[in-house]
Amino acid sequence: MLGVHAYWNGNNGREHYFLNKAVTEHPQDQRAWLDLAWYYDNMGDRLAAEEGDEDHSPPDPTPEYREALRYFNKAAALGASGFELNLARAQLADTLGEKRDAVAYAQEALRFAPEGGDADEAADIVIKWLHKTIDEGRGTPNRSENAEDRRKSIEKQRIQRLPLLVRWVFDLFW
Repeated sequence: MLGVHAYWNGNNGREHYFLNKAVTEHPQDQRAWLDLAWYYDNMGDRLAAEEGDEDHSPPDPTPEYREALRYFNKAAALGASGFELNLARAQLADTLGEKRDAVAYAQEALRFAPEGGDADEAADIVIKWLHKTIDEGRGTPNRSENAEDRRKSIEKQRIQRLPLLVRWVFDLFW
């Protein structure tokens, strides 16, 4: 009992627990999904900022970023929208190598971008980044699509190394 008390008072996992609880209790609540997504986004940023030492390499923030993007997408599916949401989705997709998705999210973010006098210097920088992401990412496949193409290419190379009769049978029935 004392260990549980120390654990909760140390705030270890407390925030994560309550965010997951909110999503479980209210699965149709956009705000709950957004809060959980921002939590994972911040965790990923913290891990990305950590440096390794001589015994350990730096931690990989990719799993946290994937979870954050998944939860942002869930919130968007429930009707959440806006500049910040789509900007976060574009940045996460770009970081994860999902270029086609990053372009789509960047275009959506630009629909909600502040205009004219509403935009400050920081917003202008972000909007320029969105335009750059769109320009660079057009026609670029997602990382997962590249992996699938590589797998098919390797399969084709293996088949080509088979004897002619075996290839003929393979092509006939496969």
